[in-house]
Amino acid sequence: MHRESDNSEIRMDKKMAPLMKKGAQTGNTDQTAGFVLLATVLGGLICGFFVFQADFPLNDGGMFYTMVQDLQRNHFILPALTTYNYSAIPFAYPPLAFYLTAFLNSFFHIELLQLFRYLPLIFCIASIPAFYLLSTQILAGKGQQILATFLYAVSPAAYTWQIMGGGLTRSPAWFFSVLGLFFFLKYIKMKRVSHLVWMGVFTALTALTHLEMVWFLALTYLTVYLYFDRTWKSLLTLGVTAMAILAVISPWLVAVIRTHGLSPFQAAFSTGGFTLTSPIAFLLSMGGVDKMSLAFISLLAILGIFLQARQKEWFLFLWLLVLVFLDPRSSQRIAAIPIALLAAVSLWAFLKWIDKNKTAVDETVSDQTVLLKRPVAVTLLAILIYALFLNLYLFYAGISYLQTVNLENRQAMAWVKENTPADSRFVVLDFPYGWFSDSVAEWFPALAERQSLLTVQAQEWLPGSASQVSTQLSAATNCKLEGLACFEKWQAKSHTEFDYLYFSSNTRSDYLAPQYSSVIEAQASASANYQLVFSNADVRIYQVLK
Repeated sequence: MHRESDNSEIRMDKKMAPLMKKGAQTGNTDQTAGFVLLATVLGGLICGFFVFQADFPLNDGGMFYTMVQDLQRNHFILPALTTYNYSAIPFAYPPLAFYLTAFLNSFFHIELLQLFRYLPLIFCIASIPAFYLLSTQILAGKGQQILATFLYAVSPAAYTWQIMGGGLTRSPAWFFSVLGLFFFLKYIKMKRVSHLVWMGVFTALTALTHLEMVWFLALTYLTVYLYFDRTWKSLLTLGVTAMAILAVISPWLVAVIRTHGLSPFQAAFSTGGFTLTSPIAFLLSMGGVDKMSLAFISLLAILGIFLQARQKEWFLFLWLLVLVFLDPRSSQRIAAIPIALLAAVSLWAFLKWIDKNKTAVDETVSDQTVLLKRPVAVTLLAILIYALFLNLYLFYAGISYLQTVNLENRQAMAWVKENTPADSRFVVLDFPYGWFSDSVAEWFPALAERQSLLTVQAQEWLPGSASQVSTQLSAATNCKLEGLACFEKWQAKSHTEFDYLYFSSNTRSDYLAPQYSSVIEAQASASANYQLVFSNADVRIYQVLK
């Protein structure tokens, strides 16, 4: 850092010049609003398709469902523990989204499961125009800003984890953090107290909704400050703002720390782990290795890095590096912002090249006019249709996380709730791709109200527990094709005692479920040690007799 002086202010202004310039012309405001509205509608159609094709929250959210009910049962006073999975888990999660959901359910009588479907969707769609506002503070020219908004709207990373049931907290936190960053950039440029106040408000709302997003904001705020400012005055101002934010969220923090100490937060932040190879692989592919609909956006982003390097503009690339290496657990989601911005830089250059008359360099022609010219508009439309197709392909190919707990599982869980002892212990085996996509095991404790021994969700609030349970789940799942001997060997080694085995393929209704989910189940069905007590088209439940 350096002392403030006239020279330092001049240096800062020069460095921020690429971000502060307006482009050739601002163009028609109505046209810009129309483009942003169109991008919002397009993104809303994609998100809405996934939400409306299911009659139940997508993927996760079972833990939050129970926590909302815990809050209601405790008359809107924060409980010390959540009843989820009967594991003495601290009720340490930021509670703002739970209060909102509980309030809407209790006082407006909106069905709780419907709130888990639609609240994440609403905030996810709202993040698209919020992203446009953010892009106006980073990219020069309306053309790049509009294109960035379209690319963000069709990027799976921008909506996949937001519209799930667990998006009840992720989606509003994402929306708040985008607006917080928007006002922070405006403050850095204009030094207006009102911008700092709004930045503090949205940062506090983020902290009260999702702690992980606070780390994203902290990394971004620090990156912006070190790259563009580095003055003592701004550092002091930001420090005061941080103290004000802590004061706002302190009632919740103090309540949790007084009851549980710091251990729940230490446990939560220690999950996920870090390996050097993962961030490097992410950077080399721009997150597009397993997501076809990200592939062309990733390629555009890589080209955008080189185009910005030619202009000696390094902020977006450095910001991306910071997020990928210092927040690898969330990089698939949070990197969507700089990737979309970088991709817009190269796409805008390409579309200007497409424009044969080269009007994009004409000072009298706005960026919006260029986008509306036939060759440019047709090219952009083709790209967006292709992106739409690839987004839907993820679902129909069965490789999307945006699946849900099928009706057969919900019926089975209702049977468990009504017909098994309250202290029954279950091993739920639906053989997920990873514990983060294990929707059946996560919703089981919430709907069946019985303990699931291999459910990883919520264990991150207990020191070392998440790693231990996920290891056990992997070991049990690995026995799928080896059979009952492998499974019982794991059971003996792990000292896992349970009363029921719950098998499911969670097959979508338009496909015929297999007779058995695994070799384990096939052999258990013929074993005298297990008795079939429930079955339907997709679920079989066996009681342990020995």
